[in-house]
Amino acid sequence: MFEKNRKQLDDSIYTFVDKILINHGIIRAAYHGGDITGGGILAIMDSAHEILTGIKGHLISCVNENPSCSYTEDDVTNIYNDHELTLWDDALSVVQKLDPSV
Repeated sequence: MFEKNRKQLDDSIYTFVDKILINHGIIRAAYHGGDITGGGILAIMDSAHEILTGIKGHLISCVNENPSCSYTEDDVTNIYNDHELTLWDDALSVVQKLDPSV
Protein backbone atom coordinates (compact mmCIF):
# COMPACT_ATOMS: atom_id res chain seq x y z
CA MET A 1 0.00 0.00 0.00
CA PHE A 2 2.71 2.51 1.00
CA GLU A 3 4.77 1.72 -2.11
CA LYS A 4 1.85 2.47 -4.43
CA ASN A 5 1.07 5.74 -2.66
CA ARG A 6 4.62 7.09 -2.77
CA LYS A 7 4.94 6.31 -6.48
CA GLN A 8 1.77 8.27 -7.30
CA LEU A 9 3.01 11.59 -5.97
CA ASP A 10 4.75 13.61 -8.69
CA ASP A 11 6.66 15.62 -6.10
CA SER A 12 7.60 12.76 -3.77
CA ILE A 13 11.21 12.02 -2.87
CA TYR A 14 10.77 8.56 -4.42
CA THR A 15 9.78 10.12 -7.75
CA PHE A 16 12.63 12.62 -7.58
CA VAL A 17 15.18 9.86 -6.94
CA ASP A 18 13.74 7.89 -9.86
CA LYS A 19 14.22 10.94 -12.11
CA ILE A 20 17.85 11.27 -11.02
CA LEU A 21 18.43 7.57 -11.70
CA ILE A 22 16.80 7.83 -15.14
CA ASN A 23 19.04 10.82 -15.95
CA HIS A 24 21.99 8.51 -15.30
CA GLY A 25 20.56 5.74 -17.50
CA ILE A 26 19.35 3.63 -14.58
CA ILE A 27 15.92 2.11 -15.10
CA ARG A 28 14.18 -0.01 -12.47
CA ALA A 29 13.44 -3.45 -13.87
CA ALA A 30 9.69 -4.04 -13.78
CA TYR A 31 10.21 -7.80 -13.80
CA HIS A 32 12.14 -7.63 -10.51
CA GLY A 33 9.53 -5.66 -8.62
CA GLY A 34 11.27 -2.37 -9.29
CA ASP A 35 14.69 -3.55 -8.13
CA ILE A 36 17.75 -2.17 -9.87
CA THR A 37 19.72 -4.97 -11.52
CA GLY A 38 22.90 -5.69 -13.49
CA GLY A 39 24.04 -2.71 -15.52
CA GLY A 40 21.99 -0.39 -13.34
CA ILE A 41 24.10 -1.32 -10.33
CA LEU A 42 27.29 -0.58 -12.27
CA ALA A 43 25.87 2.77 -13.39
CA ILE A 44 25.03 3.65 -9.78
CA MET A 45 28.57 2.82 -8.72
CA ASP A 46 30.02 4.91 -11.56
CA SER A 47 27.82 7.91 -10.75
CA ALA A 48 27.32 7.49 -7.00
CA HIS A 49 28.73 10.88 -6.07
CA GLU A 50 26.61 12.79 -8.60
CA ILE A 51 23.47 10.81 -7.75
CA LEU A 52 23.83 11.28 -4.01
CA THR A 53 24.77 14.95 -4.36
CA GLY A 54 21.57 15.49 -6.36
CA ILE A 55 19.50 13.69 -3.73
CA LYS A 56 21.17 15.69 -0.96
CA GLY A 57 20.40 18.97 -2.73
CA HIS A 58 16.77 17.99 -3.18
CA LEU A 59 16.40 16.97 0.46
CA ILE A 60 17.95 20.24 1.62
CA SER A 61 15.45 22.11 -0.57
CA CYS A 62 12.59 20.10 0.96
CA VAL A 63 13.82 20.89 4.48
CA ASN A 64 14.19 24.60 3.73
CA GLU A 65 10.77 24.83 2.02
CA ASN A 66 8.90 22.99 4.78
CA PRO A 67 9.00 24.87 8.10
CA SER A 68 7.29 21.99 9.92
CA CYS A 69 10.04 19.55 8.96
CA SER A 70 11.87 18.21 12.00
CA TYR A 71 15.16 17.85 10.08
CA THR A 72 17.64 20.65 9.48
CA GLU A 73 20.04 21.24 6.62
CA ASP A 74 22.83 20.05 8.94
CA ASP A 75 20.91 16.81 9.61
CA VAL A 76 20.68 16.11 5.87
CA THR A 77 24.37 16.93 5.37
CA ASN A 78 25.39 14.65 8.24
CA ILE A 79 23.28 11.77 6.92
CA TYR A 80 24.74 12.31 3.44
CA ASN A 81 28.30 12.34 4.79
CA ASP A 82 27.66 9.16 6.79
CA HIS A 83 26.24 7.25 3.80
CA GLU A 84 28.09 8.53 0.74
CA LEU A 85 28.90 5.58 -1.52
CA THR A 86 31.69 6.96 -3.67
CA LEU A 87 34.19 4.55 -2.15
CA TRP A 88 32.33 1.41 -3.36
CA ASP A 89 34.26 1.35 -6.61
CA ASP A 90 37.57 1.37 -4.72
CA ALA A 91 36.33 -1.25 -2.26
CA LEU A 92 35.23 -3.60 -5.02
CA SER A 93 38.38 -3.07 -7.09
CA VAL A 94 40.44 -4.33 -4.12
CA VAL A 95 38.58 -7.66 -4.32
CA GLN A 96 40.06 -8.24 -7.77
CA LYS A 97 43.69 -7.66 -6.75
CA LEU A 98 45.92 -10.58 -5.88
CA ASP A 99 47.55 -8.56 -3.09
CA PRO A 100 45.46 -5.53 -2.09
CA SER A 101 48.20 -4.22 0.19
CA VAL A 102 50.42 -3.43 -2.82
